[in-house]
Amino acid sequence: AKAIRQAYKSYLAGKSYQAIADGWNAHGITTPSGARWRAIDIVKLLRNPRMAGIVVYKGTVYPETKAQWKPIISMR
Repeated sequence: AKAIRQAYKSYLAGKSYQAIADGWNAHGITTPSGARWRAIDIVKLLRNPRMAGIVVYKGTVYPETKAQWKPIISMR
């Protein structure tokens, strides 16, 4: 969660998706499947509404539904 929060901050500060992926790879942070990060993986991760505790089921967003997990980032 700490690395993901830092990735959001880095992106908002102007760092590219590829630069974030390169940084994670250099530090030995792997994808959940154990692979190296690519820019597209970072895009998908940072655009995932679940990171903010937003419930999505079969492509439908349920913003009023309380997530059963702790959000990694805040929308405020």
